Amino acid sequence: MDALLHSYGTGQLNSTSGDIATLFYEAVILISILRPSSSHSRVPRSSWHMFLDDLSWLCDTQSGGKTVTSVGAEQISHAVRFWISANGRVKPKSLNYLEWILSELQKLACDPKLVAGDVEVQILDAAIRSSHERVGDYLRKLKIHVEKVANQGACVEEDVELLDDLHAILEKRGDFRDLCKSAYCLRYRPSYRSLKQKITQDPDPESWAYIRHYIGRLASWPGASKRVVEMAKTSPHLFEGYEVAFVGQNLKSSSWVPVQTEEFQNAMDNVRQSLHERLLDRGSMVTGLGAASAASIAVFLEKRRHHKFIPAVHAEI
Repeated sequence: MDALLHSYGTGQLNSTSGDIATLFYEAVILISILRPSSSHSRVPRSSWHMFLDDLSWLCDTQSGGKTVTSVGAEQISHAVRFWISANGRVKPKSLNYLEWILSELQKLACDPKLVAGDVEVQILDAAIRSSHERVGDYLRKLKIHVEKVANQGACVEEDVELLDDLHAILEKRGDFRDLCKSAYCLRYRPSYRSLKQKITQDPDPESWAYIRHYIGRLASWPGASKRVVEMAKTSPHLFEGYEVAFVGQNLKSSSWVPVQTEEFQNAMDNVRQSLHERLLDRGSMVTGLGAASAASIAVFLEKRRHHKFIPAVHAEI
């Protein structure tokens, strides 16, 4: 483990550490199998964890976690200290924005005359103004995939209804707040259930999966605004006193890994054997893993060998 940490600190895994590289790839493969990217299952979160995630989302106004990667909280003697971190240096604007959101929530928690719905709209409007470029980017990508599935033709009535709802959202491109609220409401419409079915049953589900993803992203601003306001109403004591601080600058670290193809293949073999031994009752998972082809290994390695590949943790994840 010390050797692995030392290698990570240099920004790359040492190619001479074959055992370390194998262990690293075994972990990556297991995560890919047990938590595939196409899976939408989530680890249960408490309302407090969701609140911190929502603060992160609202404050992350630029793509790639350039503004905020996460918000944490620390109980100190007289208040709650909220910590903010980013990929790189935390900007004063991000600190001020988080402090403004917390101040609005504090007012709502302390003043029974304030209307929660008004504060929610205020926070939502500010968040969408600050994240205008992100909203526009998600809208553009959503439009691409909606047009793609529309050109393929709708075969059943449910498809027609779903496409009508999606086009109705795209037509609101002139009003980003209304657009995001429509995306939020879509998730409670019957047509959204057919969207989830398309992802699991359609022979070519890629565009449907992207549509669901971008609808979820657009819906996150109204959802996050609503939930942080609910936290202020249900737990007002959390906002009696607070401080805002930032974690020191996180330097970017390249994940370029000059590992040999054989090491990755060895890791695949080890994982496959382990699954056979421990998960015999889940044969479909083991069968699904199969033997890694040379082509798939080459693609995996090529992406991570590129000197410009830099993983960026961000609030969207």
